[in-house]
Amino acid sequence: MLVPGKVFNRVLLNRMKDTVDAQLRHQQAGFRTDRSCTDKIVTLRIIVEQSVE
Repeated sequence: MLVPGKVFNRVLLNRMKDTVDAQLRHQQAGFRTDRSCTDKIVTLRIIVEQSVE
């Protein structure tokens, strides 16, 4: 992709990010910055282990 296209994409992403983040649930982790699916898996595993005890 050419540089002007990359710059345009970055501008659009920065403008849309806050709006999109506001629409997503707090639990949504996939494909979001500072959130990890791995963290959610570990949390779920802890919950399951505690419920078995």
